[in-house]
Amino acid sequence: MRNIIRKAFLVSVLLSNCAIAHAAIEGDTVNAQYQLQSSAYDPIQIINDDGNAVVGNQVEFSHTSFLPNQNQFSLFDIDLSNAGITITFEAKGGFAAPPLFNGVVLTDISKSFDALSFVSSTNSQFTAGNFDWSGNTASFNFSGITYNSGDSIFISAVPEPETYGMIVIGLGLIGCIMRRRRS
Repeated sequence: MRNIIRKAFLVSVLLSNCAIAHAAIEGDTVNAQYQLQSSAYDPIQIINDDGNAVVGNQVEFSHTSFLPNQNQFSLFDIDLSNAGITITFEAKGGFAAPPLFNGVVLTDISKSFDALSFVSSTNSQFTAGNFDWSGNTASFNFSGITYNSGDSIFISAVPEPETYGMIVIGLGLIGCIMRRRRS
């Protein structure tokens, strides 16, 4: 009986120390550009280069826009972390349609982004089809979307395969312990 308790304790300690490991991007340098492409035949125009930021514990980019009277206001914030990417809109408005692409492109200058996956959006117009990830680039296409202040988009970093392996091994050990206990 003591052996079973020791093994169960060991397995629980191992599992509790196996937090889901996301692809680490904290400390990476990321560039953000607001881009526009009217049609497949037109070149991509860089409307605004928000520059580079080092990913840390703060909002990395606060994309601003200018009104006709040149008053500057924050349009949306982009926050990157090891867990993923969050875009939060700060004002009510919309993006012109029908451009082929009207949105933000994030480029990880340090290395490629590991796997990213669309999780959810509080705005029903922004779906998984508006998000694209490839190598070191993540693209958010806002073409034709209207939004409200507080709308958010959530992109998650997909856990690394080692995490799933540790979970399977831990569940297998628990299964073995339970089977021995029944015998």
